[in-house]
This record gives sequence, structure tokens and C-alpha cells, in this order.
Amino acid sequence: MFRPVGIVGLPNVGKSTLFNALTKSELAEMANYPFCTINPNKADILVSIPDPRLDKLASICHSEKTVYDEMQFIDVAGLIKGAHNGEGLGNQFLSTIRQVSVILHVVRCFDNTDILHVNNKIDPINDIETIKMELQLADLSQLQKQREKLLTKVRSTANSPLKPTLQMIERCIDCINNDKSPSTIPWTKDEMPLFKSLQLLSAIPVVYILNTSNEEAAKGNHYTKEVAAYLNTPNYVVMSAALEQESILFDDDMSQKEYLEQYGVKESALNRVVTACSQLLGLNTFYTVGTNEARAWHTEKGSTVQQAGGQIHSDFVTKFIKAEVMHYNDYVELGGEENVKKAGKLYVEGPSYVCQNYDILYYHIRK
Repeated sequence: MFRPVGIVGLPNVGKSTLFNALTKSELAEMANYPFCTINPNKADILVSIPDPRLDKLASICHSEKTVYDEMQFIDVAGLIKGAHNGEGLGNQFLSTIRQVSVILHVVRCFDNTDILHVNNKIDPINDIETIKMELQLADLSQLQKQREKLLTKVRSTANSPLKPTLQMIERCIDCINNDKSPSTIPWTKDEMPLFKSLQLLSAIPVVYILNTSNEEAAKGNHYTKEVAAYLNTPNYVVMSAALEQESILFDDDMSQKEYLEQYGVKESALNRVVTACSQLLGLNTFYTVGTNEARAWHTEKGSTVQQAGGQIHSDFVTKFIKAEVMHYNDYVELGGEENVKKAGKLYVEGPSYVCQNYDILYYHIRK
């Protein structure tokens, strides 16, 4: 499984409420004071990733069971200005956030005098800038330390192999000093592995949760409109975390739906949140389909079919013989495996075949 998604934001913006709604639990304590979350809440409960393609495959194959790919969420301690210097729970926040693959940034977009704001003012754009700045300053501190160590080594060795790393670090430092994320630099394909090895916080992809009151969840408000214009990205979801958590208290789907509809919300926003996070992971999905089970898996882009098999079981790597490959569109358009075979569109591939997104795979391994 890929690394978890980290739920971040200033104190008292609804992080723990969203965490409990996503995990359908009460694992995270909620209270009206800053730093209610001290130790990060990490759910052992895995959240299914909605997948209409898998639903279609299961329907065609009449699979008895449908198993979705899953992700894990961490509710991270609230961050405040100065976190990169250890202010508040800054050190704990920064050490935890390095573990995540995607940041789910909860932004307060509601007025409520009964719920404290750490800055005593509702200003969503300033809140976003605070988190962004703290991540960049933490990166800057880390990069400057790495730069000092490398300078000594590079100067003492002619044609040092560390020179490209030093040059990249210096480019990243210049970028942050100009208030830009190093991830915006057009790194080449050869440079990308080195850039990823720096593990910069500001390079972690972000989905923004514009957290409203229950009454404004359906249409948003002036805060959400201002933030949407400021972000200039489609990677945000307007929702009420409190409303979503309240809805899951009902035992059946119909009651949940009816409760949401009282506030003009046609369907739960939680699926949109999970889908947005999964899209930013930059992974390929592949499927195994049979009458017993239809299942979604993930693999790194560029993985071979043999490497992808490791997501299922190590034997699929060490005992690999071949894989039968069907493409999703062929399977759906032709109506299943038998028709794909008749059309000559079932391909037998060796270990070096590079998986395509949404491939349907059947592995043959040694006994």
C-alpha cells in the first residue's frame, strides 16, 4: 500500500472531524481548543477508493465480490506560524508530515463565534499561506544544511559525483527564496529521481478541503469563492466536515442520503475527497477479474507486469512465467474475457511488459 494521506491545517479548522468522517470512526478527539490533536491519529481502518471501472468489470464478469483499492489517513497535529522553528507542535508536525504521500489541507471557511480561531480572525487565504510558508521554510532549513555538507565534499574532490546534487539543492533554495515551490521547476526525467530523493515537504501534492458550515455545504460561500479563485487549481473540495460526520451516524445509506439532502447536498463529498487524493498519487491502476472476485490494485507508473505482481504476492515476482493482458476498453466494449479472446485482443506478455493504466491482468506462475 502507498504511504498515507496526511490531514493538515491550523488548529480548530475541522481536521479531526474530517478524519472521523473519512474513517467512519471516533478515533480522533475533537474539542474547541488549539492542539486538541497532539499525537497523530493514524487509522488502522482503510478507506476504499471509489472506482466506477471496477464496478463495470465486476458487473460484466458477475463477480461475487468487489474489492477496491484502499488508502490510509493520518490526522496531523495543528500547525501554527513558526512551526519550522518548533513553535506549537511544529517539530511533531514536520516529522509526521514527511511520512505522507498527499496532503489533505483543511481550510476553515465558516463563521462561528463559538469555535476559536488560532489567529482570532477568519481569513482562509492567510491560513493557506501560513501552512505553505511553514513547509517551505522547513524545506529551506533542511536544504541549507545539506548544502553546507556538500560544499565541503565537492570542493575537496575534483569532478565530484555529488556536484549535480549540490546544483539541484541550490536551484531549490533559489526557488523557495522567490516564494515558489521547487516542484514547479521543469525537472528532466533523469533529474526527477534525484529531486524526489530530497523529500521536500513543499513538493508533496495537496488537495484543499474548503470546510463550510452545514448550511453552506451545497453552494459554498464568499470564503470558498475567494479561495477557489486564489488557488487556481481544480484540486479542492467544498464540503462540511461536520455534516459528513453527522450523516455517518445513521445506520443505513438511505437515511444518510436523506439527512444530507436536508441541507441541499445530493451526495456525500467523502468519495470526491478520496478520489481527488488518489488521482494525485500518480499511480497506475490494474485489475484482476474473475467470477469469485474483481479487484483493483495500484503500481508505480512505468512498472513492468512482473513488478506489478508484487502488489498481489511476492510469488508473482519470483515465480513469474507470463501474464495474460486485456485492455479495459476492449473488455468493456466486447463484453468480457471470452469475446476479447475471440477478437484476438488478449495478449500474452513476458516480464518486461510495461503495465498500462487500467490493464486487466491474469498471472501464470511456477508452482
